[in-house]
Amino acid sequence: MEEKILELFENKKFTQLKEVMSETNPVDLAAVLEEVEVHERPKFFRIMPKELASEVFALIDSELQEQLITGFSDRELRAVMSDLFLDDT
Repeated sequence: MEEKILELFENKKFTQLKEVMSETNPVDLAAVLEEVEVHERPKFFRIMPKELASEVFALIDSELQEQLITGFSDRELRAVMSDLFLDDT
């Protein structure tokens, strides 16, 4: 599954990618996110459905969270943070 997700992302098949992401466990997506090139991670993260993105964000380590935050707009950051549980924030 990981290879398929990366292949869809690399080939810019974002509609299909979003569908596959919707059916993928957040833990698995967190692992895939770590495989994506650092400068591509915010774009990859933006493709995820909002609720799923919040779950994945809570699962990744703080260094990766920081990398994503620097790539987010204020609106995107608020959207992710609003879906996190208080203890995850």
